[in-house]
Amino acid sequence: MATILIFLLLVLFPDFSSAEQSPLRTFHLIEKNPEFKNQSEARAACRENYTDLVTVCSEEENTALINLINTRLPADSKVLFGLQRSQFSSKWSNGDEVTFSALTGSCGLKPCCAAMKTDASWESPLCTERRNFMCYKQDQTDLTFSYHLITENKTWYEAQSYCRKNYTDLVSIRDQEQNEAVKIAGMKTSDFFWIGLLRDDWEWTDGGRSAYRNWGDCQPRSSTLSNFTQLKVNGKWETVPCSNNAPAALCYNSKS
Repeated sequence: MATILIFLLLVLFPDFSSAEQSPLRTFHLIEKNPEFKNQSEARAACRENYTDLVTVCSEEENTALINLINTRLPADSKVLFGLQRSQFSSKWSNGDEVTFSALTGSCGLKPCCAAMKTDASWESPLCTERRNFMCYKQDQTDLTFSYHLITENKTWYEAQSYCRKNYTDLVSIRDQEQNEAVKIAGMKTSDFFWIGLLRDDWEWTDGGRSAYRNWGDCQPRSSTLSNFTQLKVNGKWETVPCSNNAPAALCYNSKS
């Protein structure tokens, strides 16, 4: 049966690779000749053979996917993955469900991120603005939290990367009590500081809550004609029209 399955995969998708792993998932690259006509076709191939188009949760996973692409495809290749345009919604950087918000203002037509003000309310500036930020560290033994205000100016995406490398993540806030605790932890600065809330109009095809993004310059495009995403070999993401062809798709398989 395994021999038959491999033969069918090679017939349907002549170049086939599954070389990268994460702790809970295995990543797979499906190449197709002729190319995938759109993300829907790529997703169908992923679901037929694996679980779904890949959801990217971290910088480490993004790097693993780049390595997988570079083993199989030319240097100018762009590959479909699981991010698609949707309605605007809020996500916490660490994947927590959003149960509390003190966000004021509107994002308009561009992604925005939450920054806590001195009165503990949140404003919604563009994620590319540079601000101080609040990380948290979770103790793995007793599951307690400590808050760490970083008085360096970074974009929200840079702050997310910094917190994940040095602590646990950007802080998420579940209720008013925790909101006050974060406010107190941030009293060393009079500047607004990033917390872990991202609000954008993108979602993962498998329903994942990942708030990791790695957009390239001038991305994402705001046009509703650019509803899907491709990963370039330099690791940056770009939006593409739904009819955009791609030579390959990135899939994942959950480990049992």
